[in-house]
Amino acid sequence: MKIRTAPVCRAGVLVAGAATAALPSLGVALLTLTTMAAVDLPDAAGRGAVIRQYAVVPLEAGVDFCQDANKDEGYYADPDDDAVFYRCLDSANRRMATLHFRCLDQARYDAQRSVCVVRRPD
Repeated sequence: MKIRTAPVCRAGVLVAGAATAALPSLGVALLTLTTMAAVDLPDAAGRGAVIRQYAVVPLEAGVDFCQDANKDEGYYADPDDDAVFYRCLDSANRRMATLHFRCLDQARYDAQRSVCVVRRPD
């Protein structure tokens, strides 16, 4: 199955959420996680366009993607699963923190636009 996406423009991003994380050198700290819903519109969409939100949920931190791969701060696609992506954040203890997310609704992560987009069969 080939994946094809229609040209889109990002109309907005909704951000909310918080989580408690244990950091080895700081004890327990409150980190803000982004639970995002990226809104994509076709390039030719007018006022009557239907807007679809692709929800993104945080996953349990079971990997240290950013530290293991020696990544800089930013967003990165998972090399094995196109619906998963990582957010690498520079933390206070000079260690790169990894936030792990999955696109819902059978969407995939588009690293060029940093949004989840719908999968479309040919």
